[in-house]
Amino acid sequence: AGVILGRKYGTLSVIVFLLLVVAGLPLLSGGRGGIGVFAGPSAGFLLLYPVVAFMIGAIRDRFINEINFWILFVGILVFGVIALDVI
Repeated sequence: AGVILGRKYGTLSVIVFLLLVVAGLPLLSGGRGGIGVFAGPSAGFLLLYPVVAFMIGAIRDRFINEINFWILFVGILVFGVIALDVI
């Protein structure tokens, strides 16, 4: 979301997605939804989605005028993988 929509709208779209999940829509894998998914083992991933969308969107907004694919790719790889998998 951050790459396509940028920092502001990418983060907002992920927050809206998570609010729809909280409302009970079965949008997650396995048709899961509701507030209970935030008490399970994947809660950390779900809570970091907006943060990662913001960081990746910030990189995209910073380098969009240069349109250098490799800078965007490395930035997305570093922040996406490290923020979601390591932290």
